[in-house]
Amino acid sequence: MDNGLSSRRVLSIQQDKQNYIWILTHKGLDRYNGKQFKHYQLHRCNNPLSFYPNLNFLYTDKDSTIWEVGKDGFVFRYDEQRDSFQLAFDLRATFPALKKAPISSVYMDSEANIWFCTNQSQYILEFNL
Repeated sequence: MDNGLSSRRVLSIQQDKQNYIWILTHKGLDRYNGKQFKHYQLHRCNNPLSFYPNLNFLYTDKDSTIWEVGKDGFVFRYDEQRDSFQLAFDLRATFPALKKAPISSVYMDSEANIWFCTNQSQYILEFNL
């Protein structure tokens, strides 16, 4: 969509400490500052990632840092200095046995622990922020 939201299909919305609104759509990640949108792309090994069909989620931790967590096992953290999202964790690279196991659910709790659920296991990622 020209100069606006990347798609009308919104998956997740969060607000950061600067009161920017972050909107995750099935076509991209957008930040709205009250006047204009800025689009962000997520990269792994310098390759852009597709947002769909992994139905990713946005979360904010207790410091209002924005996190993008997906059913693909990737965790991205927004880096204010770089004004970009940095890959913080790759579940399937850490646990190669999960390469073919679908991730059924992801969640960030109040302590910024990220929970990944598969059909047989749960994994908790602690960042110790």
